[in-house]
Amino acid sequence: MPVSGRKLAGVLVWLLVAALLGLAVYFALSGSSRDSRLTLLRDRGIAVQATVTGCTAVSSGVGMGIEYWDCRGSYSLDGRRFSAPLGGNRRLLDAGSTVAAVTVPGHPGLLWTAAGVRRGQSSTASYAAAVALGGAGVLVGAARVFALRRRRRLDPTGST
Repeated sequence: MPVSGRKLAGVLVWLLVAALLGLAVYFALSGSSRDSRLTLLRDRGIAVQATVTGCTAVSSGVGMGIEYWDCRGSYSLDGRRFSAPLGGNRRLLDAGSTVAAVTVPGHPGLLWTAAGVRRGQSSTASYAAAVALGGAGVLVGAARVFALRRRRRLDPTGST
């Protein structure tokens, strides 16, 4: 069964709209999650000394340079030892070095550098991306609806 180019284009446009709106939701939730972690660390966090256990380079793509570093740290709290990703830092830290950090009792996987908590940059970039992508999705969807209505007005029989 042949598929018309116009119908295929219409489906692709709606897939684009769905992708843009999906990304907008993802970025909004990502920013909200980061902000809530920072709030929890500020409100209920306690100071600990974390020992850097290692760092992994993160690049922007195949063959590209290193964008930043994801480090892990271990720390002791109430006589127990924990290991967690070390948030609030994107620099390469030497394995075995210690850094001032903040964690929340009952949330052993939440470990940030004290400097990162102090800086506490909000997720403005995530929210800006969410608004831009959501706006683009709405505009593309509105343009598609406008084009469909215009076509129906020009050809009320629907033969085009």
